[in-house]
Amino acid sequence: MKQQFHPRLSDRLSQIAIALDSGNGEAQLAFSAAERLDELESQLRDVKAAALYLRSTMAQVDSLLRHEQIFGQHPDDDPIDLARAKITACLRVVVGMDFVS
Repeated sequence: MKQQFHPRLSDRLSQIAIALDSGNGEAQLAFSAAERLDELESQLRDVKAAALYLRSTMAQVDSLLRHEQIFGQHPDDDPIDLARAKITACLRVVVGMDFVS
């Protein structure tokens, strides 16, 4: 099934700014808002990607703690040590994210 094309909100905002510009600076304000919107959309994509990684990794940790073997695990690997390494990787992702700006 083909997905519908949805123009980015920032592109639409830019089009509105051009249509409304009366020479009093409205267009610049709208363009600034469009740039900020692009930044926020980019940050949202980063957060979504990190959330998928965290969910997947935590599911692997859950399996390891139930002593289930996960893909790529060698028979000699200690499940608890592997779980610790995966949790540490998750914490590094969260610590590296900027949730404030």
